[in-house]
Amino acid sequence: MATITLEDTRATLAELIDQLSPGEELAILRDGQPVATLKAAPPTEVDGVPVESDMDLLTRLFPPGSTVEIWSPFDAHEAATVLQRLLDEQRAGP
Repeated sequence: MATITLEDTRATLAELIDQLSPGEELAILRDGQPVATLKAAPPTEVDGVPVESDMDLLTRLFPPGSTVEIWSPFDAHEAATVLQRLLDEQRAGP
């Protein structure tokens, strides 16, 4: 993670915000110690398509009260990877 002093942050905050990529973080230091993190907000749209959070997407796919049974031959890490791929494919659309 990149760092910047508190003094430099005060002088250049607007420019720093403009330079951060979505989700990128910048540690702000006072006397060489981290005191805060500046994080760019994630994008709300990609190529004009609104971006949903994982929870919003899962809620839309599996509304509250619906019953979903999932059996997986994978371990927890593999299952999470498969679920992430499904979410990514759903976001990407047809």
